Amino acid sequence: MGEALYDICWRSQGISILWDDRALREICTNHDEVVSLRQFMQFWQHGWPDDLPSGGGDTLVVAGLDACIDSLSPEKGVEWLENYLYKGSLTFQQNFEEQAALVFWMPEGKNRVQANALGDSYYWLCDGEYQHESIPLSRCIYNGAEKNAQPIMFGGSIVGLYIRRIS
Repeated sequence: MGEALYDICWRSQGISILWDDRALREICTNHDEVVSLRQFMQFWQHGWPDDLPSGGGDTLVVAGLDACIDSLSPEKGVEWLENYLYKGSLTFQQNFEEQAALVFWMPEGKNRVQANALGDSYYWLCDGEYQHESIPLSRCIYNGAEKNAQPIMFGGSIVGLYIRRIS
């Protein structure tokens, strides 16, 4: 895992996973500035908006990823993250060429995103019938580049993960 990030660059470039509502309020002033996962997928399929709804037009905040992966078995969750979410994220990155940020808002992340013992990747702790299993969240979203991901620091706590570019 990369060095802790104290900079605010995650607000206007790269791809982040965020789970702290105080940090979210730094880029969103109301709920209209957050899009659903379904809307994100529609943008991917039909074209990205010229003006992004958050961060003064520099940020796309997406909610619902946590609910989506919780509705799937861990195996199906990994498959969906790698085959769909990653490809949508890569297309976003290519379209905006480091001129905008993509932020996946996962409010339960504070309790359910956990570093592995080596600290080189982060896992989503499953819930319900799969509560004893986990999904390699950073590996799936960052396509194996999770070693370059940086923990986002805000108010003395880790509030998310950031990577400037995926490949």
